[in-house]
Amino acid sequence: MKILKNNKTFLLSITILLGLLMFSFYQYYRMYNDDVKRYNETTEKCKLDFSLEICKENKKPIHYDTLTLFFDIFTIESLYWLQLIGCIFVIVPAIWRFHKRHKNGFFKNCLLRENYKEYLKKEFRYAYMASFILPLLALLGFVLCYIVSGFSFDHSPTIECYGKYIPTFNSKYLSMGILFPILYILNLFFHSIFYINLGLISCKKNKNILVAILVTFILFIGMNILCEIVIGGFVFEGMLGIAKASNIFNIFNIWAYSDTTLSWMLLLGFLLAFGSFGMLMMTYRDKEEVIIESEK
Repeated sequence: MKILKNNKTFLLSITILLGLLMFSFYQYYRMYNDDVKRYNETTEKCKLDFSLEICKENKKPIHYDTLTLFFDIFTIESLYWLQLIGCIFVIVPAIWRFHKRHKNGFFKNCLLRENYKEYLKKEFRYAYMASFILPLLALLGFVLCYIVSGFSFDHSPTIECYGKYIPTFNSKYLSMGILFPILYILNLFFHSIFYINLGLISCKKNKNILVAILVTFILFIGMNILCEIVIGGFVFEGMLGIAKASNIFNIFNIWAYSDTTLSWMLLLGFLLAFGSFGMLMMTYRDKEEVIIESEK
C-alpha cells in the first residue's frame, strides 16, 4: 500500500485497468442477458407453434467456460485495447519516480551518501514493482472468469451451445486447464519487464516525462515492427518460406496467442526481457555520463 501512496500513477493505472475489467464483464453480462431474453421469447413462441424454424435452433444460453470467457473479456470487450496500449499502464508508474529524481537533481544528492550501483539497484527494484500490474490484472480476470463459468474449464458445453466457431484460444490451450493461465501470467510478467526496461532507457536522455513515455511507446512499436515485419515477415516468411512466421514474432500476440505456440511466446518474452535488461545496464554503466545527461 505504501507504493500506491507514494506514487499516484500506480493507483491511477490500477484504477483504470480495474474499471475496464469491470466494464468488460458488464458488456459480457449484457450480451448474455440479451441471449437469455431472446431464448425466453422464442420459447414462448414455440409453445404456440413448434413448427417454426427458430424452434429447432433455440438453445438455452450458458456461461462460457473459463478460458473462452477470459478470451472474450481480454481480447473482444473493452480490454481489447490492452493489446495496443497495455504497456502504457506499466511504463508510466514504473518510470515516474525514477525520471523525476533523475531530472531534478535528487539522485545526485543520494550519490553523496550511497554507492551509484546500489542507488540504481534500489530505483530499478522500485520500478520493477510495476511489472506485477498486468499479471495481477490477468490473475484477477482468470479468477472472476472461473467463478462466472461455474468453476469450469470444460470447453465442450460452450461449443455445444454456441458452435465450434466461437472466438477463443487454440484448442490445445483449452485442454491445458489451470496450467495455461499460469504460463499466460508468467509471459505477461516477462513482457512487463521488457516495457519497464525500455522506459528506464528512455529516461536518460529525455528531460520531459511525457516525451520519455512517448519515446518508450515508439521504441515498443519499433521493436514489434522489427520482430514481426522484418524478422518474422521478411526473413522467415520471405526468405525461408516459413508460413505465418510474422504471427510468431508478433509481440502483441501475448494476449490472443493466434497462430503461435505458448512455448515460443514464453521464450520470446524472456529474450525481450533479458535483452532489454542488458541494454539498460549498458545505458547506465557510466556514472559520469548519466550525471551529465541529467544536467542538460
